[in-house]
Amino acid sequence: MKMEKNLFYYCLVIFSICLHSNCSEKIAEEDLVGIWETYPESATEMVWESSAPIVVNNFSLTTPQIAEISTQYANVLLPEKVRSVFFRKDKKVEVSYLDDNGYLTSGIFGTYKLNKRQMFIFTPDVDKFSGSLDLLNSITHEGINVMAKTGIPVKYQFIGNDTKEIQFVLNTTTLKESKYLFPLLAISILGKDANDATVKGILESTPAHLEKTSMIEIRFNYYKPYSSGSK
Repeated sequence: MKMEKNLFYYCLVIFSICLHSNCSEKIAEEDLVGIWETYPESATEMVWESSAPIVVNNFSLTTPQIAEISTQYANVLLPEKVRSVFFRKDKKVEVSYLDDNGYLTSGIFGTYKLNKRQMFIFTPDVDKFSGSLDLLNSITHEGINVMAKTGIPVKYQFIGNDTKEIQFVLNTTTLKESKYLFPLLAISILGKDANDATVKGILESTPAHLEKTSMIEIRFNYYKPYSSGSK
């Protein structure tokens, strides 16, 4: 399975977010434009609260345990595979990533359209990932296609007093509405060690367990290391 298929989840999830922060509301759209790099070793954070455990590979895990396992796994995988996200002036979203041969490459993964202040609609390029979608059941396939047609509302705010750091947060509502994405990520995990098997089992079980969840939040951390160009 090609790296582009593996990256479909990352691209879609990165932009299917609701961001929560105490930053100033006076942020221009131009501050979003540019190249945002993934924080190494602290790319993600996760909190999950539910009274019901999840059984993964015959082991019962609490949601705080799952959050810790998933965070550790993502903080290794995400910075290694997804290097940066580029919000271009021409409204295209370009992702830089490692391909199957370990070479750094980039591709357009969708478009964004400003909706109102600090919010835009992201439309993913689903046709690019038709190979992955063919491996999913019809319900999940249709769910992802509907999300692509309607677009995904994205809120964004910056951390601190400038526009050099940003944190995207997937909240409970967004993750429940995006439940179709978890099976896609599960089939993209090709490793065969114990950690891979555990995380794959978690992802396969997540859609059903989201209905029992009181609170779940995933945060993605990015920074702008230099004044990036635009297209």
